[in-house]
Amino acid sequence: MAELEGNASIAAGALALDPVFEEAPAVADADEANVAFGRFVRLMRRSRRMSREQLAEQADIDIKELIEIEDDVRHKPDIRSVYQLSRVFKLPSAKLMHVAGLAKARNDNLERHMERFAARSDPMADLTDEERAALEDFVAQLSLDK
Repeated sequence: MAELEGNASIAAGALALDPVFEEAPAVADADEANVAFGRFVRLMRRSRRMSREQLAEQADIDIKELIEIEDDVRHKPDIRSVYQLSRVFKLPSAKLMHVAGLAKARNDNLERHMERFAARSDPMADLTDEERAALEDFVAQLSLDK
């Protein structure tokens, strides 16, 4: 039916795709970004020895949003929350938006570092030397002006 209607948007359930815009990423890609972002936020918080309440207060975001960012791999973070976290972590907001799956990277190098970081980090235990090195390497990549 959509083909018969010409340039009409194609709707599937509650999702409508407009052919003018780029297709949304697959669910698996979004989950990978959410895993990396959630682990990143958790490790940054833990490396600063902050509780969730402290980070939420300092970033001026809702504690429920922070818990979902850290724990729910299907949760898409709010743009404002990512921006506020970038301020607290003193990192470029555009790059953190990419890590959160809210923007596309201009640089494949950041994508590779994000994947390595997600693979090498354990969100529950104390930071190991390897996790600390992964976090520091990832923060260095986020801080680069490229």
